[in-house]
Amino acid sequence: MSSTKACVAAEKDLVEALADAPLDDLGTVDEQRAFHDTWIADRDQR
Repeated sequence: MSSTKACVAAEKDLVEALADAPLDDLGTVDEQRAFHDTWIADRDQR
């Protein structure tokens, strides 16, 4: 039997996921997808 360890976030680590943000801080879906693809490629090279 495998055990599952729960992750508990500290209050200081929580962020408002749907909070207002300046337009300059927002990314399009295409920008987010490109960032994700780059992140995956970099992760796979390690």
